[in-house]
Amino acid sequence: MKLFNWIFAKKQKQETSQLEPVFESHEVRAKRYDDFIVYMDRHRNEWG
Repeated sequence: MKLFNWIFAKKQKQETSQLEPVFESHEVRAKRYDDFIVYMDRHRNEWG
């Protein structure tokens, strides 16, 4: 719980510039993964 409080305290000090890219890259990765799943589902019928 100390780690969570430390991160929360960091956010209140407006030092989120270090944390934002981590979440952004995670969202980009999730979107890319979702697009890949859609692509595979779309072509699964063609490939058998």
